[in-house]
Formats: sequence, structure tokens, C-alpha cells
Amino acid sequence: MKSSPFLMKERAPLTHLSVSASIATALISGYGSRQAYAGSCTGSSGTYVCSGVAGADSTQSLSAASLTVTTNPGFGLNVGSGLGLSLSSTGSQLSFTDNNTSSITGFASGLYANNTGTGATSITTTGTVTGTNYNGVYVEHSGTNLTINVATILAGHNGINVNNAGTGTTSITATGTVTGGSGTSYSGVYVSHSGTDLSINATSSVLGGYSGIYATNSGSGITSITTTGTVTGTGYYGIYVNHSSGSNLTINAATVSGGYFGIYATNSGAGDTSITVSGTIMGGTSSGIYNNTSNNSTITLNSGAAVSATSGTAIQDGSGDTTITVNSGAFIIGSVDLGGGTNSLILNGGTLKAATGSALVVTGNVTNSNGIMNFQNSAIDTAATINGNFTGGGQLLIDADFTADTADTLTVTGNVLAGGTQISINDISSGAATGNDITLVSVTGTTVNGDFILASSVVNGAFNYNTLILGATGHDWLLKSVVGTTGEPVFTPFASGFEAIGLSLLTLETVSSFADRTRSRITGISSGDEAGFDYPVWMRVIGGKRDIDSHSSTTGANFDTTHWLAQLGTDFILSDTASSQFVLGMNAGYGRAKTNVSATAGNSKLDTDNYTVGLSGTWFIANGAYVDFQAQKSWYKTNLSAGGVGAGNVNDIDGDGYSVSVEAGHLIALSDTLSITPQAQIIYSKVNMDSFIGANAEVVKLSDSKSLKARMGAELNKQITENGSTHAFVLANVIREFEDETQVDVSGAQLANSVDKWSGELGLGLTHAWDKGSTQYELFVAVTAGSSLSNIGDSRSVEGEMGFKAHF
Repeated sequence: MKSSPFLMKERAPLTHLSVSASIATALISGYGSRQAYAGSCTGSSGTYVCSGVAGADSTQSLSAASLTVTTNPGFGLNVGSGLGLSLSSTGSQLSFTDNNTSSITGFASGLYANNTGTGATSITTTGTVTGTNYNGVYVEHSGTNLTINVATILAGHNGINVNNAGTGTTSITATGTVTGGSGTSYSGVYVSHSGTDLSINATSSVLGGYSGIYATNSGSGITSITTTGTVTGTGYYGIYVNHSSGSNLTINAATVSGGYFGIYATNSGAGDTSITVSGTIMGGTSSGIYNNTSNNSTITLNSGAAVSATSGTAIQDGSGDTTITVNSGAFIIGSVDLGGGTNSLILNGGTLKAATGSALVVTGNVTNSNGIMNFQNSAIDTAATINGNFTGGGQLLIDADFTADTADTLTVTGNVLAGGTQISINDISSGAATGNDITLVSVTGTTVNGDFILASSVVNGAFNYNTLILGATGHDWLLKSVVGTTGEPVFTPFASGFEAIGLSLLTLETVSSFADRTRSRITGISSGDEAGFDYPVWMRVIGGKRDIDSHSSTTGANFDTTHWLAQLGTDFILSDTASSQFVLGMNAGYGRAKTNVSATAGNSKLDTDNYTVGLSGTWFIANGAYVDFQAQKSWYKTNLSAGGVGAGNVNDIDGDGYSVSVEAGHLIALSDTLSITPQAQIIYSKVNMDSFIGANAEVVKLSDSKSLKARMGAELNKQITENGSTHAFVLANVIREFEDETQVDVSGAQLANSVDKWSGELGLGLTHAWDKGSTQYELFVAVTAGSSLSNIGDSRSVEGEMGFKAHF
């Protein structure tokens, strides 16, 4: 405990210097007349008027059994040695009233008043009172009521120093700045009271090196402290109140700060304690508010209030029953220790926030009534504990790191009495999410479904953390990225779109068969000595739709792709002999694909443009056999969109690919108008895509997506007109896929999709040729339907082709 400022006493007869011998005689006798000097007081019979401007003045000492002192306009006092103004009453009342904004300065105290009588004391100043080396206003009183109304006070020791040992009330009002000394024993306002009621009202700032306001009431009445300005005790207390034997203690404070405590209140009396805050309360190494009481207490934080301490302990409480209410717009930043008794913390729209880097502990019951428990500070550093019961209903805000599978946590050592607390997550992950469970809340006692609710799902990389469930033990609340009771991860709608990219590009990348590419019908050996083939400029358009039920899919996705491709090509005979021909072809094309992806987590869509160039080489043998080679290079630009959780768009995703193919077939004439061509083909395709950033900051890297297909089939061709201008054909193929899986890396999560290995196709078509002048034209159409052979009907396709050729 710091030494009391009352250890240094002032006694006017020992320290005051007489103005003159006549003044001294008047002071002793208590009567006589005064001559008005500059900065002096004149009068008689206990009534004096102070006049004159301040100068190099002497102490004005006035004493009477009943003393009344007033001032005239322009009065001032500046004393270079001793007290400024000394007032003493030995009988009844003592009154000093200055309504003229007078400046009073003393080398020691500015204004000293001592009433040893039985009456009241009243001190009113409206100007600045300065005690350069001691107290600003110093009052000792042993009568009835004591009233002090002051404006600006400056002091080397206590700004206002009051000792009321009387039987009445003490009322202190300061409307200006009150500044005490910077030493560790000095206060802005220091009061010792043993009468009835004590009230202190400060409307401006109060500052002291030890405490802003230091008040003790050992009397029988109430204690009331009201501050609307800033109160600062740099060394120890912002506001200190010791109410030891009276009735109620009431503190209404705005902004208060202290080196140890913001507000320290002790109530050992018979009444209750009420602390109401409307501004910032800042403690130092101890706490923001220390309510050391044994009776009922209420602490109310209204809008604009914020209670904290550098120690991390916002509020401490004693052994009494205490209720803390944090109203809307108010904050508690740090731990709350409610001590013994029956206690509760009620967040009535207000916020409980963890101090940075400190544990948050609430010792007592907590009710979150539309309030906020805010642990978010972009760091996983809050492990909050409620050592009591918890009644929910408001919000709980926490940080989570989905890379490290950690989060701020709340532990309730009692029971959850009511539910509905909504938990909101701030994702501070430094890398990819793992999809693993994260514990957010642990309850030692009882908790049931619905006590905590996830306010909104969190998207990180490929994962959608959308479920908050009570774990198997019945005590832990877990944030999960799973669906239902299956334990399967829940991905974002975008994740399924990312997974579909490789397959969608491969749909466009694959090359056709020789016959599909050219429809230069091999109808048999023509008459004459020629091999019977000529090769035109050709154009074809392919369109189709594929519905793919994935054989396996990380995201549970299925696809349907609608695509079309327009190609223009030409062929040149490079070698022509009686037994064979070699034809070189080239082509270019443009196509589009639209892939709709459906998955449990939501739907996505891929729109892809592709550009192709290709070369082909075909070796024909006169007996009807052929070998065909193809090489194709493609470029892609894809737009991806998704709805639902994490909805958005990713545009202009660039990629490329290539395909190579070798095919062999042999036309076998069954009659003059009917032929069959068995054929086999191997196609290798590969696509890749530039890495890109998704709509939810996902880093997406497509692994090289590859396809290796082996096709075996046959085509039956029938001439249906006598002149051979029209042919009909049917075809059948069996296809084996050896590279059936595509993969994509989404912020570290590997998403894979595989299709059925075996599939089959059936097709039919017509070709028709005609001459016009020296030019021969040919038109052809074909339709092909396909299906998975592993699960017939699950994955299916239909494709149409129409082409036109001109023979020049």
C-alpha cells in the first residue's frame, strides 16, 4: 500500500507568512479592517472580499469562527513562498466562493481550508487553482456537510486533497482538468471521508501519478463516483474506492486507465455495488476492473465501453454475487474471474474478446444472449475456458487453420444449458486443407445437438467444411468436411469441376477413325488399272453428347458433355503405283465442349473452346488393305463456373494437348455391292493445363491427363444404287481404355476420376455422290451410339457426323 498523502499536514499558523503586523493582529483577533492590496483580501467580522490582480503576492490567511470569503472580478493571487490562500474556521461554517474565474497560485498549496468547527464547509472556484509544490485544493473538515466545486486544478502533490472527519456528507464536483503530481504517491483527487454520503463528480480529465481518483469512505452513507472525462492513474489506480462501512457503492465511469488497475472497488459495507461503464477501461499489470466485494454487485457495460488490461485479465471479482452485463456495442477484452458466490456474465448483444496472445478464462456462468464471443485475431492463440455453465444463443467467432487442423477453442467445464450459438470461422490457413476434423468446442458436462450451429460453411481448396457435429464421446463439437454418416468428404462444387477438366479435354482431344475422318468410301477395287481412290478437299462437322457415370470419383461427380467439332482438310497423293498409294493429309478444326458436372456438394460447368491442327498419312494397298497414321495438336481455353458454396467463375484457363493414332484395316468384298472392313486402331492422347488460382484462392494443378485406347471393329458397306452413287454402312466397335484415370491437385488435395475400361459402339450412315460439270461432290451422314460394357447404360454416348467433299 502506498503512503497516504495525509502524512503531510498543513497548518496555517506554522507555514503562513503575515502580510503585515496589522494583518497578523487581525488574524489573531478575528476582526478589524483590511486595506485592498494587489491580490489581497479585505473585510471584517468573518466576511472578506478578495480583490486585485495577481502579482508578487503574499499568502492570504483568513480566519474566523464563521468565515465567508468571496472575490471581485479580476482577482488573482500568485504567491512565491508558502500557501496561496489559507482559510480557517473554528466555530461554525466556512465558505469560499469565487465566481470570477480567479487564478490562485501558491508555492505550497493553492487553496487550503480547515474547518474545525461544527458547521458546513463550501468551496467554489471557477478559475485555475495551482499548488506548485503541494496540493491544489486542500480541505480538512470536521463539521457537517462539505461541498467542493472547482474548475481547473494543478498541483505538485494531490490535485484535490480532502479529509472529512465530520458527521455530514462530502460532495466534490470538478468541471475542469484536475492534475496531480507525477510522483508515485500523488492523486488527481484524494478523499478520506467518515461522515455520511460521499459523492465525486468529474466532468473533465483527472490525472495523478499514483491514482486518478483515490477515495475512502468509512462513514455510514453511500459512495457515488461519476466521471465523464478521462481518469488516469499512471502508477497504480485509475479509480480506487474503499467503501468500508456504509450502504451502496455506485461508480459511473467513462474512460479510465491505471498502471495496475483501471477501476478498483472494495465494498465491505451493508449495501450493494454498481459499476457502470460507457468508455474504455484499461488496466495494467493487474486488471481492468477489480470488484472486491462480498455483497451483491452489478457491472454494466454500455455501448462504447471496452474493458481490458495489459495483463490479459479484464475483470476480477470477489466473493459476492456478481452479474456482469455487456450490452450491444460494448466489449470485454480478456479474461473474467468472477471469484466466489453466484456469478454470471451476460453478453446482451455485447462482445467478449480474447486479448492478443493471452488465454481467455471466465470463472463463472456465461449467458450469450445475442452477444458475441470473438476470438478472431488471425492467429490460433485463444484457448477460452468457461469455468461454469454456458447458456448460448449468440455468436462465437474463431480462427481456424485447415492446413494444421487447429482452431481457437472454447472449453465449458459445466453444462450447456441452452443452445443456438452460431459459430463463424475465419480461415487463416497457410496452405492446403487436409479435410480432417477440427475440434472447436469441448464440454465437460452435458451438451446436446443444436447447442452449437455452424453459421456458414467454409471453403478451403477442394474441401467444403459444412458440418458441425457432436462427436462420439458426446462432449466435443467437431467441424467436419463429411456428408451424413458415411464419412465421405464434402467437396466444393468447384472441386468437382476441377476434377472434370481432364476428362472434358480428352473428350475433345481424341481423333476419329480413318473412315470417319474422310468418308472417302472404300467400295472395292474399281474398274481399270487405277487403284480406284481419289482424294478431295473435305469438311465435316461432328456433334454429340456423352453421359459419364464415373467408375470412381473423389468428389462423387458424374458428367454430361455436349461437344461439336468442325474440321476442314485435304489429301494429296504422294506415291501412286499399280499396287499401292500413299496419301498425305492435313486438317484444321475448331470445336467447343460444354460439360455439366453434378456432385453431392453442388453443380459446376465447364465451357471449353479448342483449336486443332492435324496431319495424316495413309498407305493403301490394291488388295483393299490400308494403314493410317494421324497426329493432332490442340489448344484449349476453358471457363469454369460453380454455384452453391463458394460460387464464382474462373475464366480463360489455358491448356493444350496432342493425339497420335495408328489404324489398320482390310476391305473384303463380299459381292459386287457389299463389302466389310475389319479394322483395329490404337489412339494415344495427352492433355495438360496451366496451373491457375480458383475462385476461392485454390491452387489448381492438372496432372497430365492421358488416354490410351485400343479399338477393334468392322464396317459393313452396301451399295444401294445401281450407279454406285449411294452407299449405306453400319459399324460396330469394341474399345478398351488403358489409361482410365485423370487427376488434379487442388491446393494439395488429390482429386481423381476414372471411367469404365470397356465400351462399345454401333453406328450407321449414308453417303451420296453426284457430278456437276467436271466436279464430283459427295455428302455423308453418320450416327453412332455407345455405352459402357462394364455397366451397360451407365455411361453412354450419341454422336452425329455430317460431311461434304468436293473432287476437283
